[in-house]
Amino acid sequence: ALTSVALPANLPDGYALELCEGMAAAAAAARASLVGGDVARSPERIFLDILVVGATDRGHPLTRDAARPGDIVAVSGWPGRAAAGIAALERGLAAPESVLSAALRPSPRLDLGTALAATEGIHAAIDISDGLAQDLGHIARQSGVCIRLESAWLPVHPDLNAFCDALCEQPLRFVLSGGEDYELAVTLDAAAWENARLHAEHLGIPLSRIGTVAEGPPSVLLDGNPLPDRAGFDHFA
Repeated sequence: ALTSVALPANLPDGYALELCEGMAAAAAAARASLVGGDVARSPERIFLDILVVGATDRGHPLTRDAARPGDIVAVSGWPGRAAAGIAALERGLAAPESVLSAALRPSPRLDLGTALAATEGIHAAIDISDGLAQDLGHIARQSGVCIRLESAWLPVHPDLNAFCDALCEQPLRFVLSGGEDYELAVTLDAAAWENARLHAEHLGIPLSRIGTVAEGPPSVLLDGNPLPDRAGFDHFA
C-alpha cells in the first residue's frame, strides 16, 4: 500500500503520528504492508489518498460480470448505518453508537470475501461503497441481468430504525442509497446459500437474502419497480 498525505500546519500536536498509527493498524488488519508514499503541507484542508495493489492466490476472483438468472442475491451486515452516521455527524444530531461507529470505523469484510471466494457456487460480488442499489446496478449491467429486490427482505438494524424514527426518515433510503458500508453483496446458486450463510455466521456476520437474479434488461427493481441508475453516491456530482 502507498499513501500520500497533505496536512495543514495548524493541526494539534500528535495528529500526524496518530494518523500514521491508524493507517499502520488498518494495513496490518488487512495483512498488507504500508511501504511508502509522499508527505506535503496543505494550506488549509487535510488530503489523504491510498493505493493498494494485491493479487488472488486461491479460490476464484469474485467479479461483477458472473451473476446468473436464478441466483440468490445476498448482502452481509447492516447496510445503511454508515450513511446514517455521516448524516448525524454532518447535522450535529445524536445517534446510537453502532450508527456512529459504522461511519467512523467501517470494517471491510476481508475474511468473509476470502471465504466466499473459496466457496463453490458464489458467482458475482461487489463491496458496497456507493450504495446497495447503485452497486448492485454494476453487477446487473456487467452481467446482463435484472436484479429483483424485495423490500421486506432488506436487513434494517434496530439502531438505524430508532435513528430514522427520531428523524421521521425512511430507513430503506439509507439501506438502498447510503454508501461507505463496505459490506459485500453477492449472487450465488441456491445450493450454495447454506454454506455461504454458515461461513458468515462463523465470522459473526449476518448474511441476508434480499432478492433474486432474473433474465431481463440490466436493471435493479424493488418490489417490481425500477430504482434509479444513480441511487447512491455520484463521484462526479
